Amino acid sequence: MLSQKSLKTNAILNVVKTLMGMLFPLITFPYASRVLEPDGVGKVNFITSIIVYFTLIALFGANNYGVRECAKLRDDKPALSQFFFEVLTINLFSTIVSFTLLFSITFTNHAFDGYHDLIIVCCAPILFTVVGVDWLYVAEEDYFYLSIRTIAFQILSLILLFVLVQKKEDYLWYAAIASISSTGYNLINFIHSKKYVNIHLVKKLKLKKHFQPLLIFFATAVAICINTSMDTVMLGIFGADRNVGIYTTASKMYNIVLTLVISVSAVVMPRLSYYSQKEDKTDFISLANKNMEILFLLSIPAILGLTLLAKSTICTVAGEDYVDAIPIMQILNPLILILGIKNFLGLQILSPLGKEKSMLLMYCIGALLNVVLNSLLVPTYMEYGAAISTLISEIATCVLMLTQATDVISIKQNGKKFCMYLVTTIPMSIIVWSCTHFYQNIYLQLVIGIVCGGITYFATLMVAKNTLLLSIIKPYLSKILTRNGK
Repeated sequence: MLSQKSLKTNAILNVVKTLMGMLFPLITFPYASRVLEPDGVGKVNFITSIIVYFTLIALFGANNYGVRECAKLRDDKPALSQFFFEVLTINLFSTIVSFTLLFSITFTNHAFDGYHDLIIVCCAPILFTVVGVDWLYVAEEDYFYLSIRTIAFQILSLILLFVLVQKKEDYLWYAAIASISSTGYNLINFIHSKKYVNIHLVKKLKLKKHFQPLLIFFATAVAICINTSMDTVMLGIFGADRNVGIYTTASKMYNIVLTLVISVSAVVMPRLSYYSQKEDKTDFISLANKNMEILFLLSIPAILGLTLLAKSTICTVAGEDYVDAIPIMQILNPLILILGIKNFLGLQILSPLGKEKSMLLMYCIGALLNVVLNSLLVPTYMEYGAAISTLISEIATCVLMLTQATDVISIKQNGKKFCMYLVTTIPMSIIVWSCTHFYQNIYLQLVIGIVCGGITYFATLMVAKNTLLLSIIKPYLSKILTRNGK
């Protein structure tokens, strides 16, 4: 059985990778948002919200299906290689379909007039995301490689951004940099994959057995994508580029934190699949409930902190031109916890247990609700309508998924933990609120609010003798004390 130590190491490596992923937009976005202004940011985000659907068609559910199945086969290299090439072959066909649909729809629809150059620039990652086979590395828990690769291309992208994006008309370069980065690290992924699979032509491809599970995962991914990007698409259709720029700026703020929260729990998925395959129900349930508590530990203070520091966060990161994004961000902040739980339940509980059909139904209900609410609210209320629609539909989906996981996740036990973490954030919230009123300078509000709030939250947990926090830091404290003793 895989050691608990490796799981902690993977979590740390994934957090490092994610922290760099957070630091990167915190450097690039303030620069890009000020240079390109809301209109330029809106143009790029509108098209990328369209491209993501065609990327999903190309992947055809391989990301999550690949992680689950490769985690089961990683001790059998010939079987893993066979699976690898079978799924990759299906993906190459789906990529052809994706490009055909993309160009036939966007180049014949007048709604995309004026965006054709941007579409061409943004479409390259569709192919290279497929050959990048990230799912193989996640299943193998190779987070060291993923971390180094990601950081290297982030540094390259940062250099290109400062060199190529210098005026508001450079939004094409801004989009191209993301495409170049994605293309580069996905090519390296494919070359590096020979570490885990035998790169050779497979004569007998058993494609049929993969089609149904891939179709279910694909439909689930589309439903998820509708929930996460339909608001931006609808704003792009009914509103202006500025509306999209304001809304996506607010979304980016909570998404940066959400990415960190999800990264901690993401490394658990291969391990849960492993336990499920071995029918180790005790370890499966224990790890699942511990992961749920980690989501509370990280998400609740993040939501309250970001809400109280919304003005200073927006003005510091994006600039004064984006003050309209402040209330939108405050509406969306609860999604840090809601999407964290939803992602965890779907991909790490229902998927390893083989409940893809139930998961698909929940996501489809949420997607349908999202489309209906966006259709009703966005034309009149624009960014506010999009934010409210997204929040309501995500809450509904999360609640539905909880009903499907009650045999693993204890609602009563986790409800008590949720309330406990909510109470422990009260001192932190008071400190952060005081910082926003005591300091007039927004930069001081943000820095001192985060530092003092974080210290207060950590101290409160320590005083309360929080078992989760103590279990995390105890091994490291023991090592420090041992070294000092020597």
